Amino acid sequence: MNTVDVTLTVPEELFRSVERNASAAGVAPAEYLLDAIRARTRTEEDDLAMEGYRELASEAREFAASAMASLPGTWPEWEDVPSTAAAPRGYGASTPGTCRAAVLEAARAVVQQTGRPEFTTHDILTEMRRRGSRYAEGSIRTHISAYMTSDSRAGEGGTGSEFVRLRHGVYRLRSAPVDEGAAHGE
Repeated sequence: MNTVDVTLTVPEELFRSVERNASAAGVAPAEYLLDAIRARTRTEEDDLAMEGYRELASEAREFAASAMASLPGTWPEWEDVPSTAAAPRGYGASTPGTCRAAVLEAARAVVQQTGRPEFTTHDILTEMRRRGSRYAEGSIRTHISAYMTSDSRAGEGGTGSEFVRLRHGVYRLRSAPVDEGAAHGE
């Protein structure tokens, strides 16, 4: 290792402080100063690295939010990807060409065809099959029960707002009038 001689001029009280701290650490004053400089450099490098990590994390969050928002419209098969997670944040509106939009269209058609405000999961599945839906039954059921429904008995139970659960397997469009007898199975 190459060495360089350095002469420092410092106030006497600073030098006495360095001597005391070096003595307490069991090292020479010059070594104590070098350790302090190295520690300060590491701290500055750590701070710079942390700032960089924060910036990267911020950009990654923005990218992920943007990517998640665009997936249903640009990759229709996205709806068929099996997932045990809840719907992504901000994934509430029915984007044309998505499973969510197809389920909502089928529900509206069932209500119009039957003249009743309530419908069952079976009604939606039947209507979607009749329309030649490309979505898996499991995706449709998950959309109905988890992504598009709030439970009328337990407050906001699901993540969606299109349907209200009246009882097990029976729903109505949120915009439809409420029949209290149907909600309680009467």
